[in-house]
Amino acid sequence: MDEVRALQQTVSEVDLIPVRPAYIRLVERLREAGMAISDRRVVRLQRVVAGSAVISGRDHAAVSDLWTLRYIWDVPAQREMLAAHVQVIVTDFSAKNEPENVANIHPLADSEQGPHPEQIALALDNISAQLNEPAVADQLALLAARVESVKNIDSREYLRLRIGEMRVAEMRGGFSTANRSASRSIHEQVTECCLAGTKLLRRNNMQGRWLRPSCVLIRWLSDCDD
Repeated sequence: MDEVRALQQTVSEVDLIPVRPAYIRLVERLREAGMAISDRRVVRLQRVVAGSAVISGRDHAAVSDLWTLRYIWDVPAQREMLAAHVQVIVTDFSAKNEPENVANIHPLADSEQGPHPEQIALALDNISAQLNEPAVADQLALLAARVESVKNIDSREYLRLRIGEMRVAEMRGGFSTANRSASRSIHEQVTECCLAGTKLLRRNNMQGRWLRPSCVLIRWLSDCDD
């Protein structure tokens, strides 16, 4: 918890001046498009932008950190509109500013790039070693949602399959139990995966805006209430 408090303090110290003109223009565009964003929310969302900067290893915010605002939608119908406006602002203001160091840009800042399959695979490796932990189901749900944004079709299908297998194993109490139950029919395994998928969809509908793992962490650090 001490580390979390230290990170929260770091978020408060991030310099937001470099991104302020772009942020103000984005808020204006969203309001003009009919999205209700209160002044209180505008102030609080700056901490979310700062959270992206901290995770990217910077003490100042950059235009690329506005990617976080793609996920502040209130209803699913706003997602495409939000993504389009954010991309326009990021593109316009990036052209006016000095190029950023690619190493200091959050990997989710590029809407065209999508999540890195290798990073998701590594996260799954880490989870597979602790399938009996209580938080595994939630971790898999977050990764499964992130997989849907992977651009490469083959990578996306592979990660989907792997998460499905891990869910089956987790529901049976870990890989050791899964191995002992290997005699169960394929039909039963597919049925369990379908049930898990249904639960995921319901959970996604409930969690809404803060679905991606990075968004969850950034919101935690920023302690941002809508």
